[in-house]
Amino acid sequence: MKFSPFIFIALLAVAGTASARPITAAGLPAVLDIRAAGASSLRITLRPESFKREFPDTPVLPERDYPRAVLSLHEIKKSVAAKVAGLRVEVQPEPLRIIVSGKDGTVIQ
Repeated sequence: MKFSPFIFIALLAVAGTASARPITAAGLPAVLDIRAAGASSLRITLRPESFKREFPDTPVLPERDYPRAVLSLHEIKKSVAAKVAGLRVEVQPEPLRIIVSGKDGTVIQ
């Protein structure tokens, strides 16, 4: 099948305008925050936008101050990467997943 140059350009334009996908939790708009929790550890929080506090109450983690989130996403269109607590963190959109790698590039989780 042969495409005309016009159709090819139109297809490229549509592919380049893919909309950002909203982050959701339980079907509601949400925020994904990733921050340092120590020298080589992370705190990853997924919370509905309507939840006004930064963190939910949990008996598992002690209350303490955390630094600002290095990554704070309400939507994602393409992979986003950052260094957090000496680790490389990549958030991918389809399906939404978080990949954590060490300094040497070895995937940790």
